[in-house]
Formats: sequence, structure tokens, C-alpha cells
Amino acid sequence: MRRWCFLMTWIVIMVTVALFPTGGRQAAIAQNLAQGEAVLDVCGATRGTGVINGKVTDATTGATIPFITLEVYTLYYDLLNSKQTNGEGVYDLDGLATGEYIVRVVPAENSPYQEEFFGEHRSPARFTAVQVKDGQITPNINIALDRKPTGASLAGTAGAVAPAQVNGAISGRVTAADTGLPLANATVFVKRASNGRYVTQGQTGADGTYTIPIFPDTYKVEFRPLGQYAGILYNQKPGLAAADPVIVQSGQTTANINGALPRGTRIRGKLVSAATGLPITDVAVNVFGLDNQGVAGGATDINGEFLTDAAPAGQYVLGFQPFGRSCTYLGAYYKQGATNNTVTEREQGTVVIVGEPSDTPVQVGPPGGSTASLDRGTIITGRVTSARTEEGLSGIAIDTYDSGGRIIGGEDQERTIGIFTQPTGYYRTVALPAGTYRIFFGAGNSGYASSYYDRQGTLASATPIEVAATGVRANINAVLNNLRFVYLPVINR
Repeated sequence: MRRWCFLMTWIVIMVTVALFPTGGRQAAIAQNLAQGEAVLDVCGATRGTGVINGKVTDATTGATIPFITLEVYTLYYDLLNSKQTNGEGVYDLDGLATGEYIVRVVPAENSPYQEEFFGEHRSPARFTAVQVKDGQITPNINIALDRKPTGASLAGTAGAVAPAQVNGAISGRVTAADTGLPLANATVFVKRASNGRYVTQGQTGADGTYTIPIFPDTYKVEFRPLGQYAGILYNQKPGLAAADPVIVQSGQTTANINGALPRGTRIRGKLVSAATGLPITDVAVNVFGLDNQGVAGGATDINGEFLTDAAPAGQYVLGFQPFGRSCTYLGAYYKQGATNNTVTEREQGTVVIVGEPSDTPVQVGPPGGSTASLDRGTIITGRVTSARTEEGLSGIAIDTYDSGGRIIGGEDQERTIGIFTQPTGYYRTVALPAGTYRIFFGAGNSGYASSYYDRQGTLASATPIEVAATGVRANINAVLNNLRFVYLPVINR
């Protein structure tokens, strides 16, 4: 079982567009509830007829605020709907299934009001959940907004939150090798040179240029376009190991990190559910070279169809990793003739051959038919909070280990999708097959102490988590200590 990196900008677009049929997913929720898992669909895909209703007012004057934007999120911070108040300051956030939700008011940039979450919170780290039942209106979810402090400005806010350590940058230009013309909207990935792990990314403008602020260190840079051009690493190198290092020094911009991208050929196919035969949306399709390096990517649409970015001539293996609304499906690799046409080990995957650059995509599987089908698994979910404030902690890394002590996705670290807690402190793993797992909560430089599940200090002592074949394993929570405080045991006298 592995997980893969995917173009995050594409993920955001795919998650917020086009609704996937919910019949099979509703059945999965019913199964979870029958097992005692009273949880909202963790993929944020379920839609219903529940409504959150309320009014937005000025906290000082009580006057209603018309035409201001509200958003509703799941506990995992999936955006489900966005509406404005009417002329009388009243709003209705509809399309909701039974569950708990977070309501956020998002004033316009030039608005005199501050952003706020229902329950008089400035941050989703400490939220007041709104209970909704399908087919019913949850009324009186009213929010009174405070005005911005006098003299507040965007420039001042940006300056206050900018990390002082991010005082270097990488810049360059991405062009087409055959025409020399700039390539707009190409994604530039920056990875740590020492281990190939993803650090950050940027995007080219209309003129093909980009600038990425970053910490001083040594990196490798990958250029990934959309469309008929193939990705490549700096300096015109085909693989991560061969890519030239890019050194960033404090207070300086490392310039002219350019890429001239060759034309390639795209790969086409379709993915469906093994249980229902229905198409699966939101599956990242990653194209791996035989050297295990990712060279292109794509995602399935509402019809389950995918068309990857272009890959140069060569031999490849396709990896499928569900995300977003399809997050309960298991990741797999394409293997023609195997059960579901998939396997769990990349080395066993069918080699897909891409010839010289062509505008005609390589078809994997029968035209009009499916390339492969995916089974469902189980998601582990929970919330990470501060021992001192009890607020949710955002950005805590979640590492899942199987019974053999292997980290899920560990073999593909340079292509791993990072699992982190959301602004609410909640997290969800990738879908897992039945088995025994252990969870590590990595606090990094957050100022909190890392821990294995159940406050254990080592992988060997970590409390095992048993996972069934399908469903949700909820409430695998963690409370992390702040390293700046000493926590003494309570002694009863």
C-alpha cells in the first residue's frame, strides 16, 4: 500500500467541482453506523437536504449585515457550500446530510468586519460544531461580527505572520523546448536534496516566470506542466537522483533555475468501483518510471475517466491513489489480468509503453471500458489537540505503520502524499486494508512533543489499532504536550 504526491492545485479544483453520485457512499455510511461509528462521511462527499439557517449582525450596533459570505465545512475542513446573506442579513447553507459542521463568515477584503467562526471563535482550532439532521432546518445559528481594529491593514497582517526564517527564494522561467514560448500555470515542485521529500511548490505566471520564497538549504527542482508537455527536473535531467542541486542562501534569490520542457504523450483510461461498477471520481493517477520516479500525473473526473499530463517516451507503471470524495477507496497499481486489474506492489505492475511524442493519448484498457476497479478500505480518523489549551493542532504529520513496522508510503517518500491534521485538528489517513496499524503524531518544529498513539514513546510500545475490512476507525486521538511547559502528574493527597 502506498500513497503518492499529486498536483495540489488540481486536487483543490477537483474537490470543489462536480458532485459524485452518492448512492454507494450512503450505503457505506449506513454500514458504519450499524457498527457504532456515528460519524460524518469522512470524505466530505455526502449530500443531503439539511439546512443551517441564521443571521449575521454587527456585534456593536446589532444591525444586520447583508451580502456577506458564509462557508460551511466538515470537521475535516472540507468546504461543502458557500452562500451570501440576503438583504436582511439572513443566510441558508443547504445540501447537508446528518452530521456536525463548522460555519465560517468570510468578509470581503475591503470589509470593516473581522472573520469569525460560529461560537465567537477567530480560528477553527476551537470551534462550536453545528448539529444538522437530514431533511431538517437547524435555525438560529446567528453570528455577530466585530469590526477590525482601527488602522488594521493587509500589509501589517502579512508582515506579522511572515516567518523570519523564510528569507531566501528560487526563481526562474519555464518554456516549451520546441517553440521557446513561455508555459503558464506550470507547477514547480521544490524537494529537499538530501532525501527527495516535498518541501513546497509554486506556479508560473503568464510569462512563464516563477518565484518561490523558501528556507536556506539545498534543493532539487521539478517542473510539471499541464497538457502536452512533459515534466522534467532542473537542469534538463530526467530523474531526481540526476537533477542538479539548487543552493539557496540566506537573504538571496537563487535565480535562473529554468526549465525547457519537451513534448510528450498523455495516457488515458477509466476507473470504476469494484463493488458497484460505477465510475470513481477524485483518484490521483500517477505515472512512475521504472526507476520509481514520478514523471506525470492526472485525476479521474466525474465519469471516472483520466487523462494524465504528458510523459516522455519510455516505460511506466500507473499508480492509483484516491483522495477527496473517494478517500475510502484503496490505492493500487495497474496490473492487466490481475483481480480488478490491480496489485498492491508497484514492482508487479504492468509496464505501459509510451512512444515518441504524439497528440494521440496512449489508451490503457479497452476504449469505452474500464482500466481497473478499486475496492474500499477503512479510514483511521481522530483529532490532535494541545494539552494546555485543548485547541486543535494544525499541521501535525500523521504517519501510519503496518504490522511489519513499514510506514505506509515509505518506499515512495519522494512521491508520498503527506497526511497532516487540518485547522480543526482532525485528520484522516488514506484507506487501509484490514489489519493492525500504529500511528505516529509528528509535531516537527511546532513547539509540541511528538508521540505515538496512546502517548507512547516508541513504535514498539505504541498501542496497536485494529482495522476492519471497510468503514471508519474513529477517535484515534492524541493530546500533545507543549515543550515550553512542564507537565507534572496530579497527586491526590
